[in-house]
Amino acid sequence: MVKVKINGKTYNVKEMTFKEYTKMEEQGFSIIEAFRKKQLTLIAMGFVCAVVDCDRDEAENLVTQHILGGGNIIDITDAFGKAISESDFFQKMLGVVQEKKTKVEKETSPEE
Repeated sequence: MVKVKINGKTYNVKEMTFKEYTKMEEQGFSIIEAFRKKQLTLIAMGFVCAVVDCDRDEAENLVTQHILGGGNIIDITDAFGKAISESDFFQKMLGVVQEKKTKVEKETSPEE
């Protein structure tokens, strides 16, 4: 189980599913586009929304207080990365599982 410390409080991150994905995208951005553009602040804010079950304003306040208190936004985005790596839904949605399967199939195909 992934844990993340936000503004001095440790949260246990449950498995990321469609519910968490939609909670993040309800905040006004595409997770896929945020990944492509490396928008770490949006990813951190959306992840906090999903983990804490709050809206964007509260998440932005928590992240702001986290940073002002000496925390690092990278800690939050790293926890998000770990959470999605453990999530079957996110792996499939992001195409990671398919890529791995295709690569394994290519590597193990018999030679003619």
